[in-house]
Amino acid sequence: MIRYALATYGRRPSSSDAWKEHPEIWTQLVLTKVLATKQGHEVLGVAFDYHRAPRTLADLPQLRSALTRAKQLRSCVMVDTLGRLLRAAAPAHREALLAELRSFGEHLYCAQSKARLREIEDAWISMLIDTPGLERQLAHASRKMTGENPKQTESARERSGATRRVRSQKIARQLDAIRTALRAAGRNGTGEEIAVVANERGLRTQRGTEWSGATVRQALRNQHRAASAASSPSKNCMGESCV
Repeated sequence: MIRYALATYGRRPSSSDAWKEHPEIWTQLVLTKVLATKQGHEVLGVAFDYHRAPRTLADLPQLRSALTRAKQLRSCVMVDTLGRLLRAAAPAHREALLAELRSFGEHLYCAQSKARLREIEDAWISMLIDTPGLERQLAHASRKMTGENPKQTESARERSGATRRVRSQKIARQLDAIRTALRAAGRNGTGEEIAVVANERGLRTQRGTEWSGATVRQALRNQHRAASAASSPSKNCMGESCV
């Protein structure tokens, strides 16, 4: 895996080793090194470009060269966040740049999303472009989530009503954590936005289907009702509070 960084401000690096003195490049490469190590990737080298407003891959020769090399080696180029790469381009040129990058979709790995470009949906890419820092906010939220394993099949014990309720509450907490992260990143945290993020992260409904805005809102409403019911004392048939 080749680690890549893009500088869009500051002094232009004067040599291949000057990235160590450029804060933007240094930060990106240190982050990708940490993530590559955590995710078990072998690092083949580093590359970086300096351009204030790239229009096409021709403006990013080191990235184009790294992607070509990665394709030949059946490896990948790692960027810290896809959003950073696309936000550098002017809005009028982002679609064209993204189309070029998609031709290397198997060989461009986005560390914060933990996915290759070919695996990332358009709706998620749009959110990354519109919301700087979104991936980091979501990564922070995901560390608070426990028990995420959407591929795990339910055992006979998990089919019981009590276990389904526990699982439902756990999923709702995960959705709520996503909503909190979206709002912290400056998004509205609508049901549709939460659904995009939940689906991108492999989170599924109780029935194993992808989320929609409607199912997200229903899950969060159910969680709110359950929490309200739990906080209120129940009544027995004599109208007395049950303890």
